[in-house]
Amino acid sequence: MSYLIDIPLPPHDLALNEGDLYEKDVIVKQMNGIRTCGKLKEINGPLQRLIILPHQDTHNQNFSFNDVRYVLFSPVKALDDKLEIEAAQLLESKNIKHKLKIHIKYKDGMTAEGHVLSYTADIYGLQLFREIESIKIIRIFVPAAAIESYRIGELLGEIITQKKLLDKAALDTALDQQRNQTAGVVPRIGEILRAQGKISDEDLHKAIAKKFGLPYVELHHLNVDPVLIDLVPAELARKYGLIPISTQNNYLTVAMTDPSNVEAVHMLQFITGLQPIIVISSKENIEAALSVMYNPLHDEDENIKYIEEDKKKATEVIDIKELGQQKPIVRLTTNILTEAIRRRASDIHIRPGEKKFILLYRIDGNLVTIRNFSKALLPGIISRIKILGKMDISEHRVPQDGRTRIINEDSVVDLRISIIPTIDGESVVIRLLNTKIGIKTLDSMDFNKEDFTNIRGALNKMHGLILVTGPTGSGKSTTLYAALNEIIGRNLNIITVENPVEYHIDGIEQIQVNNTTGLTFARILKNVLRHDPDVIMIGEIRDEETAHIAIQSSLTGHLVLSTLHTNSAVGSITRLQDMNIEPYLLAPTLLCIIAQRLIKRICPHCAEIDEIPDHIVQSLKLDKDERFYYGKGCEICSNTGYSGRLAVYELLMVDQKLRNAIKRMESESVMQEIARESGMVPLADNALAHAREGRITISEVFRVSQDN
Repeated sequence: MSYLIDIPLPPHDLALNEGDLYEKDVIVKQMNGIRTCGKLKEINGPLQRLIILPHQDTHNQNFSFNDVRYVLFSPVKALDDKLEIEAAQLLESKNIKHKLKIHIKYKDGMTAEGHVLSYTADIYGLQLFREIESIKIIRIFVPAAAIESYRIGELLGEIITQKKLLDKAALDTALDQQRNQTAGVVPRIGEILRAQGKISDEDLHKAIAKKFGLPYVELHHLNVDPVLIDLVPAELARKYGLIPISTQNNYLTVAMTDPSNVEAVHMLQFITGLQPIIVISSKENIEAALSVMYNPLHDEDENIKYIEEDKKKATEVIDIKELGQQKPIVRLTTNILTEAIRRRASDIHIRPGEKKFILLYRIDGNLVTIRNFSKALLPGIISRIKILGKMDISEHRVPQDGRTRIINEDSVVDLRISIIPTIDGESVVIRLLNTKIGIKTLDSMDFNKEDFTNIRGALNKMHGLILVTGPTGSGKSTTLYAALNEIIGRNLNIITVENPVEYHIDGIEQIQVNNTTGLTFARILKNVLRHDPDVIMIGEIRDEETAHIAIQSSLTGHLVLSTLHTNSAVGSITRLQDMNIEPYLLAPTLLCIIAQRLIKRICPHCAEIDEIPDHIVQSLKLDKDERFYYGKGCEICSNTGYSGRLAVYELLMVDQKLRNAIKRMESESVMQEIARESGMVPLADNALAHAREGRITISEVFRVSQDN
């Protein structure tokens, strides 16, 4: 059963080349101001050509789109100056039906603005529809060749502030960031606000829908006719982020995140032969619908049949190698990888069982079961992965590690592969590191205003040590890269020493550790200090030698950023003391320490009131009447109840009182109390504040409190 939406269809003659436009009376206004009235004989988008027969003339007149400012169509024969002024110059209309504001800047510098009833846009230009009292609906075509730029609807930022989704100060900050973008493609304001966490994906796309005067739809219970899935290929749907919803007459209703993507609309029209009607949905909605509608992991039966036939051919080693290179296995393995990247998974697990093997993705810290496969597919997939990772495909008895890089659209993704033998077969874990995404800015993270100011102040120092601590997978590297982003524009020589290099950033020198060749953290750092650095980022302080070099570097005029594996900010001080760092060196060196965890965020689409066990209420000293939430699970969150993660943290700014305590080698509990008195909010208290706002579950708060 199709998912039908009650959307009024636009005028039936939308297509530029539609025959029933011919013989209509038109006014052609050229860029030089000359005005010609006559009957339309031809309007050809691909050839960028317009032919009319002027009134009281016997010869056709040809116009190139490059010379035409606009073409005014009328369903009546009488075309006079008053009508042209009223329609083509887009004067303000008192008609309440004209909801869409439009602003056009022509290539000769002239502008036109006003309101329209509806519009369409394609590679040939804009088609505007206005309701005018004298003739009802009139149509205006503005060739793309004449347009420098145009804007439909209100500015997105204005809509967002009008809806009170954001205050003006936050909007101005985002606009400044957009204006200061000097390299690459300038991001849209909505993308900046969403990346900073200032607006939700759903609220952003509802604002976009209002801007373009289009319906916003939810896709939670979408049940699409299989004919539509065949009509719109999966590659096209994923590339442009769209979902076909229904057909009616010669129209295709499609949900998109970006209605201004003219290329997507044109491709849809070309491939389907139907005129698209655009509705808006959120990126989360569309990605969830894509994973259900276009499941890339469906060709198991075909693979099994192919493999069983092929296994009769040769010896085991040759057989497995050939299996890994056969097209069905290559396609299935590729689909497993691309689907993991699309779902923003950090790891892929292939876990063998007695008769089946399980495919799991780690998404937002959760292991999510994707599906079970026949055991017959496992040797071929393992072989293909070994080929990708340049491992020995004939070896099945010992663990192997490999790595490779793949290109996915515009991103380069590093694959770190681990294969170990089990009693049921070889088990695979693939770590995915997308080197082009995930780099955040400090103001897009979850620091409050005061802590953000303090961290920025520490980053403006010319020397000292800044540490980020926490267990593996707590987002330490993300925070370090956000800190580097903060200082990258200050004309400093920034060098990083990492294992591995997780994100590539233009403008800094990044060095990767290679222990097998003796290129250790300590070895590299000794040479880096002779390379005239201003800022040094050390991926991790693991040993005493690295710790001493980091301290000496920060004492001799370098700003050093690094990570430690400790559970708390104060715990980092005692950890460095355990590495035999003298208190008199440590005290003047430390600027600040950030201890953090990544906490699973509740899916906003399925949040429900949670029942809190008594032991958690007592442990966290909660009011029994307080309300907390959890995610029940829905299609959008793959029934996990979670959607993304946020960082909870404690920030320890090292002041003079704490420096004196370090010199005296006070106990960790004493330094913890001094830190509290200096204003540090403990990590568990920060997490509890997020739970009270409905962002995370109280069980996650309890887990964090037990870690410390």
